[in-house]
Amino acid sequence: MPKIFTSLLFLFSSLLSTVEAHETSKNTLYKEGDIYIKQKDKWETLKIINVDHDNPDDITLHVTFFEHSEKKPTKSSVEKLGVLVGHTTLSIAALAEGWESIGNKPVSKRELGYFYQYLKHNNFQKYAHVTGQKVDELIALANIKYKEAYALSEQKKFNEAISLYLEALDIFPPFYEAIDNIAFIFMDNGDCPEALKYFDHSLSINPNNVTARYYMGQCYIQLREYQAAASLYKDTMEQFPDEKEAFEKTYFLLLDVLKEAKK
Repeated sequence: MPKIFTSLLFLFSSLLSTVEAHETSKNTLYKEGDIYIKQKDKWETLKIINVDHDNPDDITLHVTFFEHSEKKPTKSSVEKLGVLVGHTTLSIAALAEGWESIGNKPVSKRELGYFYQYLKHNNFQKYAHVTGQKVDELIALANIKYKEAYALSEQKKFNEAISLYLEALDIFPPFYEAIDNIAFIFMDNGDCPEALKYFDHSLSINPNNVTARYYMGQCYIQLREYQAAASLYKDTMEQFPDEKEAFEKTYFLLLDVLKEAKK
């Protein structure tokens, strides 16, 4: 089964743009480190770990939620609470609904870590910028891991290959080619359910990944999920007419199988 090997030119072109710093306005009502509480059945507590001004008309708050408590929290007691949700986003409107400010404490490294992980998977450019790293250097490092993993896969050292592909993904989560190659390993070893999970992840990053769509359909066929395969191939041919030839023959064979199954 062919493996994808990439120069990452697409990734470079889509990611190597300048990220400008957005300084928090001195007049903003909300600041990093602000702690808020709200009483429902128990006391809820959150802390603002970042104020996102990328869109001045729709400021987003990045917050950590702490475990609920019976006793009303104070600024000094918050650090004794366990973390309930390390990171989530919150609108200013939502924070205005009954939340009470109890002060400000500097954002800890752990709390920032939750925010960085969010950025790493959702806004890689900004992640690199705020952590003082360079996108091209991170991609280059991930590509080294990718090449090593590819070589191990060719040597049938599949567990070692998967580990290195996962290291590449930890460095650069949008690396969908690495995800595809993990899926290929599982597929080659007869574990189509696990392969499907990785193909689905790949397509969540790059919905235009026709290779992942093709082999995802092949997994469905191996699992005798013929309707799922036919639907996927039909959708792919409609969305990517230039790729129709690669899918058409198998698609019509699938239709014949489905017709026979109805008899």
